[in-house]
Amino acid sequence: MKRIWLNLCAVFLAGTFDTWASVWDLSDQNSFASFSTSISFMHYSWLIDGSEAGGSTLFYAQGSGGDRRLGSLSLLSEEKPDNQHLVLQYSTQTGAVVTVSYALTGGPSGVYTSDLSTTVSVSNTLPASLDFTIFWQYSAELDRVGTGDDTAEIDPITKIGYASDSVAFAVTVPVLIPDHYEVRSGNFYPDLNDDIPTTLNDSDGPVGPGDPSIGYQWNMTLGLGESQQLTIKQHIGVVPEPSTWLLLISGGWCVFMRRKCQRRCGGRSAGFCKRERRPMIGRR
Repeated sequence: MKRIWLNLCAVFLAGTFDTWASVWDLSDQNSFASFSTSISFMHYSWLIDGSEAGGSTLFYAQGSGGDRRLGSLSLLSEEKPDNQHLVLQYSTQTGAVVTVSYALTGGPSGVYTSDLSTTVSVSNTLPASLDFTIFWQYSAELDRVGTGDDTAEIDPITKIGYASDSVAFAVTVPVLIPDHYEVRSGNFYPDLNDDIPTTLNDSDGPVGPGDPSIGYQWNMTLGLGESQQLTIKQHIGVVPEPSTWLLLISGGWCVFMRRKCQRRCGGRSAGFCKRERRPMIGRR
């Protein structure tokens, strides 16, 4: 919670001295989320029934250069069509365009549940191929029973991340399989905002208790006019009974198998993904 208050102070100061600094709020039923381009965490607060659930941020790297937070890029446009959706579009110094879309879905008041979807699209407007990397991190601060009591891990097969304390849990689902991932006891900001290229180390945990972070990395090579899109879906709720945990785990495997099936079939729907029948040699 201390970090959240420091970030709030940073937003105030940025708004005082930088006329370009912007802060956006989304809300739906029991959920309230805040975003900014002027501080380290783009999504710096997520309140569910008044309890903090942590924040997330995006970083990028272009070519062989170092890593930077995405919010440091030039903001081309901002759009908030309603209280649940926010679209931010950035450009790099060389002309690549990055669009980030957030969608918040809350639950009924008093029912500790909320969903946040983050979609990132990278488009190459350069007259040559573009090597681009997107990093995403979630810092778990499930403050239902206090701070510094969270644990986190990543399933090495599905790449789905899990964070929890004794009362609440968070699930992160990367719809596009990341090239690398990592779970660590602190946050990724020092390593992902410097001049040294970073590769996440594929550690799956568990780590904690503390304030752990879950991170993903996607490496892209885009030709002229090409684009690539990725989505991270987050769900937060009350720690369920063991039988419900089994349903969540099996649901994660269903997501994984669907993604694997779509890759084998060139991105087609899983309904079209059928094994090719082979001739039965020697059988009359």
